[in-house]
Amino acid sequence: MNSARISPQRFASSFTLADGSAAAATRKRAPQSWRHIMHTCAVSPSRYALSGARTFSKLPGRSSITFRGFATYGRAARTSWLATTLVFHRRPGCGQQCTSYMLQPVPSSVYLIRKRSLLTSRSIPGGRAEDGFETGSDRRIRSVVTAGGSIPADVVVLGLGVRPNTALARNAGLPLGDQGGLRTNVQMQVLGYDCVWAGGDCVEVLNLVSGQYQHVPLGTHANKHGRVIGHNLAGSYATFPGVVGTAVSKVCHLEIARTGLRERDARRAGFAYVTVTVRSGTKAAYFPGTRQMTVKMIAERCTGRLLGVQIVGSEGSAKRIDTAATALWNRMTVEEITALDLAYAPPFSPVWDPILVAARRAAAAMRQTGAGRSP
Repeated sequence: MNSARISPQRFASSFTLADGSAAAATRKRAPQSWRHIMHTCAVSPSRYALSGARTFSKLPGRSSITFRGFATYGRAARTSWLATTLVFHRRPGCGQQCTSYMLQPVPSSVYLIRKRSLLTSRSIPGGRAEDGFETGSDRRIRSVVTAGGSIPADVVVLGLGVRPNTALARNAGLPLGDQGGLRTNVQMQVLGYDCVWAGGDCVEVLNLVSGQYQHVPLGTHANKHGRVIGHNLAGSYATFPGVVGTAVSKVCHLEIARTGLRERDARRAGFAYVTVTVRSGTKAAYFPGTRQMTVKMIAERCTGRLLGVQIVGSEGSAKRIDTAATALWNRMTVEEITALDLAYAPPFSPVWDPILVAARRAAAAMRQTGAGRSP
């Protein structure tokens, strides 16, 4: 076999939107030396999942998907009944302990994912998953070479994410942030250039929880940016204050969501915090069809302010993250969240919604540490 051993992290090229305009972010792609290998392709945002499913339906029976983002292509491969291996990067200090703990209440869901989709995963420590590919004399892919060994594959999809496409802005002397995105004010005007407007994947946005700027290439934000820019250009007034870091995804029957800061984000931002994890149900315990879910909540130790929430569970779990995102946006404390007037009926929720249960547990943890008491 032949072996190509070049890291894909060093390469990127721009792509074009449907309307023909230059994209605001560049899609990271495999190097030129990889492109002669048949059944190997690089993809970026999840909007390509449906076309991916159609592609997979014409391919052989084993696939390897290397990714650093949402596993949308894993779902696409699953719909075509391919035996799929997900190869992902495990960053230093980010082991499997947290993930395993969050998945403990839903082992049946994880089992179904593996049984029905023939899905396995390979975690590669040290921040680098793939070293290259091995091919046959016919130039067809045979395996993915990793630090943990070779993984047989008939098709490889590289989900490498995007980065800001700001080369033109850099050459023009416009201000860029630490992650390469343009810096703007709340009206989406480039800082120091009132006649230049920017939005979408080429800008960095303010995280309202950490107070730090970050690159968050999501369509929800891009649409809001466009609305704000349109209003201001037309003589009206609109602003985009920032984000709280809300995201949701689904792997087969398992729903996953997050908002705000994770523990390592909170440490990096300088917060002292408490963390609680609760297990609950998606409906009243006696109601048919109820499923398990887990909520992890992080609160600032000295004030009780909510810092972040993560949810893992079956159908009916993930969209509860919107309640937490709203609380984050309004800088609510966990004690205040316990009093929220949320809708209840047995087909939809327990009497105490899982978010409220987590908030109660976090408030109790605050009291145990002697913090968050009223004067």
